[in-house]
Amino acid sequence: MEVIEKGIENMAKTITRTATISNESITKRFKSHKPYEVVSEYVWNGIDARAKEVNIKLYFYNDEIQTVDKIDIIDNGDGIDFQNPDKNFDNWDSSSKDSFDEKGSQGRGRFSFHKIATQATWYTCHHGEHAIISAFSQEIPDYSITPIAAHNQDSNVLKNMKGTCVSLTNITKKQAEKIPRIEQLLKEFSLEFGWKLIIDNKLSIKVNSTDIKPPKHRLHTFDKEIDGHNFSISLIIWDEKPNKEKSYNYYYNSEISYVYNDLTGLNYKNGFYLSAYITSSWFDNFNTSTNRTLSLYDDNESSPNSETFTKLKSFIKNESRRLYNEFIIEQADELVEDFENKGFIPTYKHEKEEEQRLRIEHTKNLIKSIHIAEPNTFNGLKSNQHKKILVALLDKITVSNENDSLLEVLEGVLDLTQEKLDTLANQIKRTKLDHIISTIEVLTKRSDTIEKLKYLFEMFSKDTKETPDLQKIIENNFWLFGAQYEIIGAEEDDFQKTSEKLLRTITNKDQIEIEDLVNSNLSLENIRCQTDLFLARKMITYTEEIGSHFKCTVIEIKRPSTVLNEKHLRQIEKYAAVINKHTGFNDPDMTFDIILVGCKISTDDYIIKQRLKDNRGKGHKGLVFGAESRIRGYVRTWAEIFNEFDITHKHLIMQLRNQRVKIESPTKDELVSDLQNS
Repeated sequence: MEVIEKGIENMAKTITRTATISNESITKRFKSHKPYEVVSEYVWNGIDARAKEVNIKLYFYNDEIQTVDKIDIIDNGDGIDFQNPDKNFDNWDSSSKDSFDEKGSQGRGRFSFHKIATQATWYTCHHGEHAIISAFSQEIPDYSITPIAAHNQDSNVLKNMKGTCVSLTNITKKQAEKIPRIEQLLKEFSLEFGWKLIIDNKLSIKVNSTDIKPPKHRLHTFDKEIDGHNFSISLIIWDEKPNKEKSYNYYYNSEISYVYNDLTGLNYKNGFYLSAYITSSWFDNFNTSTNRTLSLYDDNESSPNSETFTKLKSFIKNESRRLYNEFIIEQADELVEDFENKGFIPTYKHEKEEEQRLRIEHTKNLIKSIHIAEPNTFNGLKSNQHKKILVALLDKITVSNENDSLLEVLEGVLDLTQEKLDTLANQIKRTKLDHIISTIEVLTKRSDTIEKLKYLFEMFSKDTKETPDLQKIIENNFWLFGAQYEIIGAEEDDFQKTSEKLLRTITNKDQIEIEDLVNSNLSLENIRCQTDLFLARKMITYTEEIGSHFKCTVIEIKRPSTVLNEKHLRQIEKYAAVINKHTGFNDPDMTFDIILVGCKISTDDYIIKQRLKDNRGKGHKGLVFGAESRIRGYVRTWAEIFNEFDITHKHLIMQLRNQRVKIESPTKDELVSDLQNS
């Protein structure tokens, strides 16, 4: 190779050289390059030359339509060693197959200009010496080097007294049309150089004076000491995939110069885009060979084979995996929120508020558990209808105590490893346990309510009033009257008010008999019925006899100091007659339960006791009339209600607690495995 002689006398001498690559190879190498990628090659060249400032300037034929006429890429790096072109321009791409390096390293992109320009001119200053290097798209791989005096140097390079300005000129109109606008270039360069800008906060890259900013990301930094060496670790989670590459760990020396890389092993799973950047003086003399056999004396050398590097990799892997797990959990929360907003999660609107909350939470936890074990379960479903159906099916299986069947179904449908299958089994087990615990809490609260009511009626029976003392208590605890009323929540005002107008005395004047109710034009305020505490609720329900229908519940509560007798029975019978006569309530698809509640039945009463005896076995406990009618009447005492709860629910609480212990109790093998793995 011919070497350029130094000295002023030879400053104007131009040397023509030929790179060790054919024109066909260059064309093939950059065939798929987009215009912004061509420009980025020159930016990487500057960064590789240790530049801290890179400015991209676009000049236009017409500023309004932004037709590009010329592009300058200016850096303040070390410049091009034009005295030894055999180490850069000539020896093009020689190491691309031997090891990975940063983009732009060793001038691999210097001839990419032919994609967007006819000519490229490099104005460079290296160690105080100046030169111009020129190349033409029609003559690649030929290029020329001309040493120049400082006063002939480009003003941008001369200002820094080092670095390079690459000027891409003679851009055809057809080439100019393919060059993106500045806004698009800023976006593309953000994805391309964002990671470099994050780890090197001294680096600045601009496009027409506008700073390139990193894309949205989350940065996690660690300082780790291993075998007496300090490592600064940056783990970056990107909102968008930053470039075409896989997920790498990049290693840099104390001057933040690239030395080595390897795969993170995560490879962008489930939208998790991670890049790791590790900086340490330990890499200053890093031996990148991975195939050699280490001797007894150099096994601690700075290399990929060393024990220190193995420990470093293990730490990075563990932290990366932890962040991935956190990401998947966060993604699961977002998935559940999205499903809830789109109405994919059942609302159980016909169930009691507390039961609604428990079942909705149970379904949410199940979705989270499955997503965490295998995110593609839901991500792989493109149709919203399919997602909604899958959620509904999962919900039906879990509430039927068929958790094992659920696991078998998922195992058959999903391609799960044994590790993921075990994780999913544990998640479902955890979900079931959470549901049991929540149910125990609800039943325990109900048990506390029973005990407090017992104490209230025993100690303060004479002072306790229907309103306001009992009204709010009963409104919030309809479950007291039986399982069939558990799902009744607070009713809309119109039904309550209409029912109150119908069955509550508004005035003592003009008393009307039941027989007078022949049409809906009758003034409801004229009906005279004596009431204490009256509550009405309506819900949609289903029975085999009727099908879907409105189930209405009317509860008449007497104060604790009142004993129930025939007069009170006649009162709820009158309610039934009024309901049956009134056109607003005589729809055959409406059923009514009228419940009379008091502390006890009078010892002198005969009618109520006989009615209870006659209707035993014809319906729910306490039936006194209407066994075959759509309107049924019941008489209940608080003692019966309390005892019924104690018999059924306390046994259920005991069973649930036994299930909880069973689920929470690990086997010997599980204990040993957990301890060994921890």
